[in-house]
Amino acid sequence: MVPPAVVYPAWMVTDPHPTSAEVAYLGADELVDRFAAGTLTSAAVVDALLERIAVVDDPSGDVGLRSMAAVAEDARSVAVERDAI
Repeated sequence: MVPPAVVYPAWMVTDPHPTSAEVAYLGADELVDRFAAGTLTSAAVVDALLERIAVVDDPSGDVGLRSMAAVAEDARSVAVERDAI
């Protein structure tokens, strides 16, 4: 008999950019809850994900996915504006 496959939460798997992993794997409902609680800001999410994209998509890096076609140039400024609302 083959043992059942073990499914680990995403944060337990080796991550190419561990410092952004927590934010990267949050669901929309958890993001909204954290925004509402004031424990997370849109700017912090954007910063973490832009850092992650730079590391994970870098063709000369360890992963080099090159999966992002474009990133909005105003992503951070829009996030800061949203945080001010």
